[in-house]
Amino acid sequence: MYNSLQSLFKYDHESKIVATSLFTCTYLLYISTLRYKRWYDLENDDIIPIPTCVEDAHEIYNNLGYIEFPFLATKALEFGFFKTYSIPSISKILNSTSQLTKHCGDRYDDTHLLISEFIEQDPNSGRAHLALKRLNFLHSNYNITNIDYIYVLSVFIVVPIHFITKYGYRNLHPKEILASYIVWKDIGIKMGIKDIPNSYIEIETYMFTYESKYMKYHIDNNTLGNATIELFLSDIPHCLKWCLDPVGKVFITSICGIQLNIAMGFKQPSKILEWFCCTCIKSLGWFTRFCTLPRDATDPGVYVHRTPGSDETDQSSSDFILNKMRIPRYFPYSCCRNRNKDINSTSKTSNTDSNDGYIVETLGPLKYSAAKTLGYLFK
Repeated sequence: MYNSLQSLFKYDHESKIVATSLFTCTYLLYISTLRYKRWYDLENDDIIPIPTCVEDAHEIYNNLGYIEFPFLATKALEFGFFKTYSIPSISKILNSTSQLTKHCGDRYDDTHLLISEFIEQDPNSGRAHLALKRLNFLHSNYNITNIDYIYVLSVFIVVPIHFITKYGYRNLHPKEILASYIVWKDIGIKMGIKDIPNSYIEIETYMFTYESKYMKYHIDNNTLGNATIELFLSDIPHCLKWCLDPVGKVFITSICGIQLNIAMGFKQPSKILEWFCCTCIKSLGWFTRFCTLPRDATDPGVYVHRTPGSDETDQSSSDFILNKMRIPRYFPYSCCRNRNKDINSTSKTSNTDSNDGYIVETLGPLKYSAAKTLGYLFK
């Protein structure tokens, strides 16, 4: 009798192991198949044709940023903006305003909101044009050269692609790369940028060539870089800053690489630390690929972040405020995340200092907000 029970228990135990292993393999295969469905659709020109206009490219680009790689796409744009501080001609202009050292969180919010407005909306909508006109007005107050404009544009195109390729759960499809180029080139044209390279390969080459020539150390680079890192790490609870702040800085400098660290005046981490930090970030891509279901592309909440859809999407009225009943409220860095206690003043410096919403034509430094001035939209 004892031997029979022992044999039965052994059989059940082995069956559980087999069943668990089978379920795990099936689940991982199922998730991986769903994760690559978008890729297979991109392979089929009948389902997703090669983008030839900004409207088609915009749809592919938004799927890339808000469905396929929502976290990495956002962080890549943040890192790209941070990377532009390594160019002395750019950092001198930014540092001379004191906006990114005294009011770093506010300026981060304004930049994030303006970019989101013309990226999330239809490229030819009133809302997108309104944000671009406001951006053009803000830029018109500073003497920015065309080659610097092209470089910043190249960073917003190339860096997210490299970032996602390195840390994402899959490589980008050529159609996604082309769509990114078309969307940002259209933005560059509307900003009045001239002589934009004619392909992704050309603008990628331009970025590398420009960096090899102009990415050099300057004290302004270091000042802006440290202020922005302080902003990025300000979510860490005060009681844990003594141990987590150094860890966060090591992660950031590990992503930067040698050339950028030298230009910023940052200490280059050891090869072992750099490998460990990059592997930790890559593990997010592995986990996403095998363990998490993809976002539902039919969910309207994927795209609607701050502004209502339907007819109100094209609204360009100056009195537009976020509808809290229909849209999740926007929580800016400067007031709702305890940011900038040490590097920002406590005075109101931006119209995003309220989680009730914002008005597009008042985004930017406070001295430019009252008049609600808009710039010219180039074609």
